[in-house]
Amino acid sequence: MNRNFTIAHCLRVLRDLQRNVDRKLIQSRVHITASELATIDQAAIDVARMIYASRGLLPQGILTSARAVIDHFDLDLSRADQSRFKQLRSALALPQDAATASGAAQAWAEAWRAGELSADPPERLVPLLLFLKSNEVPLSSLLLVHEDDESEPDQVKALLDTAAAVAAAVYHDHLPTKSLPRVRRGRSRAFLVWPSRTDAGEAGRSNAGFDAYMFATSVWARLNVQDWK
Repeated sequence: MNRNFTIAHCLRVLRDLQRNVDRKLIQSRVHITASELATIDQAAIDVARMIYASRGLLPQGILTSARAVIDHFDLDLSRADQSRFKQLRSALALPQDAATASGAAQAWAEAWRAGELSADPPERLVPLLLFLKSNEVPLSSLLLVHEDDESEPDQVKALLDTAAAVAAAVYHDHLPTKSLPRVRRGRSRAFLVWPSRTDAGEAGRSNAGFDAYMFATSVWARLNVQDWK
């Protein structure tokens, strides 16, 4: 049993499972047993249930393994290698506080929809921001993208004021924002993204790599993994 099993180890295991690497080879790479590897599969299934439960739904499809869960949510774990995540990648190779990670995982699961991380209302992301701050990820790495067609200026101002208050409370810093001249009715008005740079276009605002880290964090934080870690 590897008692130093980190979130970085967990992400490596999940990537190997997605690529269908031989399970014995995975075990030898991170020094875990067959039973512990099976626990990671079950933890991934539990994360899928948590995501659906946050929407008031039961899991769709047959989810019997970590690989099935990753494919079901169309997660691209290879995007975790992007340079923008250098600080987080280094931090997650070190021991983490399970309670802080678990809170961030729950916040991510409740806010995440098909690659978008809702920040409406902004305070829902406090546990996630606390997790990032604990890993020395600067707030300037993040961007609050909000939709504004100028039809509801008071609501937009209230949202931005709340986001600023949340950023100040957690980071004692300013959260960069970007306005989009549109409103998609029935959707969240604001989203938190980790862009390649603040002025990045839509492609550069993909959260795919961030989602990979948060999925791995969610699996790692499950109590059944913590029991043997």
